[in-house]
Amino acid sequence: MKEPARNDRPLADLFSDLLWGFERMVREEVQLAKAEISQKISQAILYVVLIGIGGSLAYAGFLAVLAACVSAVANVLPVWLSALLVGFAAIGLGLLILALGIWGLKRKDFKLRQTMESVKEGVEWAKKQV
Repeated sequence: MKEPARNDRPLADLFSDLLWGFERMVREEVQLAKAEISQKISQAILYVVLIGIGGSLAYAGFLAVLAACVSAVANVLPVWLSALLVGFAAIGLGLLILALGIWGLKRKDFKLRQTMESVKEGVEWAKKQV
């Protein structure tokens, strides 16, 4: 008994199937890319918030140092020294949190690895279809 060969189908049908498969693959790749980008953005939000908090604390420390300088002119050692110590402590804490946020963002991999792998698989599939 003779089995029908795969190439017995009309050429138009083969191209139609190939085009449909390619279109479906592109749609799936776009969906995967959207999901992957959304995941990466949600992961980055934490570090962006840390950068904002760290920057705010560093700014507050800078204002405290300015207040300490003003107090130094108006008063003698105890008042400005305490304001200066508080200001430097706030700056140190702010810079620490800022560095933590930047470090976290640098460590994060924002490449769309799943999408790239899926596109490679799709290309291989399309090559086999031709």
